[in-house]
Amino acid sequence: MAKTGQFNHWQTCLCGCNEKFEQNKGRGRKKLYLNDTHKKRYLRKVESKQVNVISWGLGLQSTTMCVMSVFGDLPPVDFVIFCDTGWERGYSYDILKFYSKWMDDHDLANYTVKTSNIRHDMLTGNISMPLYNGNGKGMLKRQCTGKYKIVPFRQKIRELLGLSHKGPVKTHVVNVCLGITTDEIERIAPSDSQWLKNTFPLVDIGMSRADCTEYLKSKGLPIPGKSSCVGCQYHDDFHWHDMRLNSPLEFGEACYLDDNIRYIQPGYTLYLHSSGIPLSQVDFNKDDNTNNAPCVAGGCFL
Repeated sequence: MAKTGQFNHWQTCLCGCNEKFEQNKGRGRKKLYLNDTHKKRYLRKVESKQVNVISWGLGLQSTTMCVMSVFGDLPPVDFVIFCDTGWERGYSYDILKFYSKWMDDHDLANYTVKTSNIRHDMLTGNISMPLYNGNGKGMLKRQCTGKYKIVPFRQKIRELLGLSHKGPVKTHVVNVCLGITTDEIERIAPSDSQWLKNTFPLVDIGMSRADCTEYLKSKGLPIPGKSSCVGCQYHDDFHWHDMRLNSPLEFGEACYLDDNIRYIQPGYTLYLHSSGIPLSQVDFNKDDNTNNAPCVAGGCFL
């Protein structure tokens, strides 16, 4: 007759296959799986921790998502991240100051990340913006989104989650909430990263830009203006004209950059405006001189 406890050293494999194997005796390390194949099978079944992050661009839609999350009109998020190029519009920095404090007061963790100043970098020859090469000769490669937005955004997420600086992420699935509405469906795009999943909460609930404005008004909160760099090449002529009239200092900064990047890259004649004319000389009232290069990728807001 077998003694009581004779089979205490047998272990059932944790992968769910119900197979048994002889467990290690003594105080050594215990086996939990039949073999490495069964262990990998189990680890694949373990659900990664879900994390929700709002990519905050200081604009209307992403700000609305932050407020809706606080009031429970959208699912809760773990944190909010804004990546600062160092040359955002002045009214956007006012929005940053107000809403970062508002989120602090409502216990929504928010972070501002800044690598450098895009205007300073450009003036010192570190070209990353997709400048226009003369009149109708195309644009330079767009690198600013990756350098000032995407890379620091992902690095901050890794830091907050306690992950290594590089390498694959298997312990977390990060849902990146992007501020895109039903009237901007063309901006929807999947993430190029396996551990980051782009989500579009406002589209999911059928909200438009107008709906976002009405929502913030109903809460008595400030309405953000269009967020962008001061000297973004994707400004249309209406935006440039408005800046010239209502923000002459910012328009002067953009003109200064435009004047000083003309021959900064050998073999190119560079401009901020698609007309191939110095920004300070563009007549924004002319119908035949309209900048028709809208940014539809949504990359600056991840």
